[in-house]
Amino acid sequence: MRTTAPQTHLDVRPTQTDEQRHLIDVPTLAQRLGVTQRFIRRLTSEDRVPFLKIGKFIRFDPLDIDRWVDERKRSPSPPPR
Repeated sequence: MRTTAPQTHLDVRPTQTDEQRHLIDVPTLAQRLGVTQRFIRRLTSEDRVPFLKIGKFIRFDPLDIDRWVDERKRSPSPPPR
């Protein structure tokens, strides 16, 4: 009697979080960060913010932006004595 190992099936469908993950554009990021679109464009031209270039379009991954913002957080300085 021959037995076979159970077959494993890898589900390669996107998860719900992948489906909900959308790239955002310059105006959306500017509004989200409370800055001007011009400032966002300057950050991209100086490679100071993570972005994707899709043809002539600039897009941002919200997860990359969240990490980028978190990396730049500063702790408050202790009050002077």
